[in-house]
Amino acid sequence: MLIIDRIEGDFAVIECGNNTFTLPVSELPEGAVEGDCLMLCKNGEQTDERKKQMESLFKKITQKDTYYEQQKN
Repeated sequence: MLIIDRIEGDFAVIECGNNTFTLPVSELPEGAVEGDCLMLCKNGEQTDERKKQMESLFKKITQKDTYYEQQKN
C-alpha cells in the first residue's frame, strides 16, 4: 500500500512499507491529499508503446555497431 505521508512544495513524500520516496505532486491523482492511500496499476497500452520504442532504439544501436565494424575491415 502506498500512502501520501506529506506534501513538501512540489513533491509528495510517499510511504511504502518501511520505505519512503518522493513523487512530483503533478503525478498524483487529482484531488489526492496527505493521508490518502494510492494504488499502482499496470497500463498495458503504455507498456506496449515503451517496448516498441526500446526495440527500435536497440535496432538503431546494433545497426550502427554493425556499420562501424564493417568500416574497420
